Amino acid sequence: MPSIDVSLILTLHREGRYVRRSLASLAEAATYARAIGITTELVAVFDCADEATQSAFKSFDLSAFATVNVLRVSNGSLGPSRNDGCAAASGTYLATADADDLVSFNYIERMFFHAERAGHKTILVPQFLLAFGTTYHIAEYSDLADISPLSLIKDHPYLSRVFFHRSLFDELKYQDARLTKGYAYEDWHFNCSAIALGYTFNAAQEVVLFYRQRKGGLLNQANSISTRQIAPSILFQAEYYLPQCAPHAERFRREGDWRTDIKPLGKAILDNPVFQELMLAANAIDPAIEIECFRDAVYFNYLSSDIGVGTAYAQLCQLVGDRKFDEVFLLPFLTVGGADRYILNVMHELVALRPDASILVLFGEPFERYGWLDELPKGTLHINLPALFPNLGDEDRELICFKLLQASAPNARIHVKSSSFGQKFFARFAPVLKQNDPVYYRFSDGRNFYDAFSFVEPSAFHFVSEHIEFLDKIVCDNAGISVSDQNRIRIAPEKWQLMYAKLDIKKELNVAQLEASNASLSLLWLSRLDREKRPSLLLKIAKLLAKRLPDVRIDLFGSATLDDLDATSLFDQPNVHYHGKFESFEDVQAGNYFCFLYTSLFDGMPTVLLEMAEAGCPIIAPSVGGVPELIHDRETGVLITCAGNDDVDAELYVAAVETLYAEPHLRKKCAVQAFALVEERHSAKNYSSAAAMIFGSKTGS
Repeated sequence: MPSIDVSLILTLHREGRYVRRSLASLAEAATYARAIGITTELVAVFDCADEATQSAFKSFDLSAFATVNVLRVSNGSLGPSRNDGCAAASGTYLATADADDLVSFNYIERMFFHAERAGHKTILVPQFLLAFGTTYHIAEYSDLADISPLSLIKDHPYLSRVFFHRSLFDELKYQDARLTKGYAYEDWHFNCSAIALGYTFNAAQEVVLFYRQRKGGLLNQANSISTRQIAPSILFQAEYYLPQCAPHAERFRREGDWRTDIKPLGKAILDNPVFQELMLAANAIDPAIEIECFRDAVYFNYLSSDIGVGTAYAQLCQLVGDRKFDEVFLLPFLTVGGADRYILNVMHELVALRPDASILVLFGEPFERYGWLDELPKGTLHINLPALFPNLGDEDRELICFKLLQASAPNARIHVKSSSFGQKFFARFAPVLKQNDPVYYRFSDGRNFYDAFSFVEPSAFHFVSEHIEFLDKIVCDNAGISVSDQNRIRIAPEKWQLMYAKLDIKKELNVAQLEASNASLSLLWLSRLDREKRPSLLLKIAKLLAKRLPDVRIDLFGSATLDDLDATSLFDQPNVHYHGKFESFEDVQAGNYFCFLYTSLFDGMPTVLLEMAEAGCPIIAPSVGGVPELIHDRETGVLITCAGNDDVDAELYVAAVETLYAEPHLRKKCAVQAFALVEERHSAKNYSSAAAMIFGSKTGS
């Protein structure tokens, strides 16, 4: 048996009408190489191949090859079939091939001699890819040193047709990236991992791959159904990425994109005698490869590929280092509010359940008014992606976030707060995030009012409806939202988990203070000065109170958080006293007020109502979201059925205030019973039990 220099690993599936042309091209290249002493082996791997493909192969004269090795496998996937072929090959060098493409006749000869000069750590690709068939385009490839490994996070600057020393296969195997909704591109993954292991890429000059474009091609199928991402590669782990990419990232920050000085050959190949000869030979095998078809074809190269994203990822790697995380929270931002207090309590409970848990918090939306960062559990790493990378678009920030999770939190549980950032990120990568037991936090549906009409804001429910199969749990702070969802979906009800917010009650209800405040002429409004809290309604209430209860005033605490709302007219109202942003609930001394007015347009289970109940401050609140689970009308407070019209609703609120002034016994009863309800249902003990039931099973990384 002759010594083999090059083994061609040809995978075959259902290419019957194309096989003979591909074999003719490979045989021509093998014959050309043999004339100068290079021996070539053909390893044909039939993976669930149909009869037409097998018959076409069998009928072809394979005498141009020194040896032919035929394998029949049932992998149903390109990666494992290439592995089988490489394992069976006997050549010093291995070259991958597909059964519908052609190569230039100098392919084997040029690749072999370039590889001999470059050494074992160099992987070769053709200089040009000429795509033909249903569409035509021209791609030009360059050495990795010119392209920069920074480009591989976002683009694949090479292709599946590679030529390498067989020692690489001893270190690295192809991934199984079969056609699913999940990962794809075993060749991109293989090439990334090879770079991590210290290999480089060179483009073999004056070598061409003629790449057939057809509607049913594997690449087109992968593009259409997958996440268009590769499986986790060691390249994107900090210990590999930084040695390979940090010098390039530093150069990019220092000089900008240096690759603009490199001048590719471009479409000049069409007038180059060498390439014309290569194309003429290919045309004799397949007439679709006709030089004039490429005159108007799109040309591209990867010297202009985006390396800013890779540079940003290098910065993330430097920040995170070799840390691994057990719990990852995807939040828009963190501010003073009930929903964010709920999320913070979840984090602390996770640490209580597992003291060594490592938490990563990723903030994904531009925001300036951060709060409570100092209340994150000790050791938590939080990263503000928009602040750190203001020049990246949303999709690029999502990409580096995803790569970070692959590298540093592969087994972590993922927590997604209802938000544009969290929902867009999860929707993009949902099929491969399912393994991370994702938890979605669902508190309420927003409301939008247009004149007299009220519409449910669709994004949160639509997200649940479209991604229910990928979510492990949907955690709610009230039962109402779960019931609402189930009435619309009625799928997997076990995924909805109710966990009422925690309230740390520190003292008994001060009944004497409650009775003394019967004579108070001060009402309390404490919330964010954002549109959803209806400060416009509060203005109407204040004006009506001035007419009906002129001695009563409203003390207003809060500031705009999500909106830049102009509340000047509210502040100028004589019976409204604005106290600015409140730092802590204790500073407000809510127990001294006659009652608390809550005017939110929508909500889940508002933390501020729990705090008012604890303080013994009677509550007047709208019947929205989870509020009726706490405020039972004339039992634990006064519940308002709002019409959505400020004038109408203001009348209802003022009438409720008048009722409490007229019925002091009702006021006391509501405060006492509200305190008893939150003391029992929202206790730390009940909260911890619920958290243990919902989160206790995850083992982390």
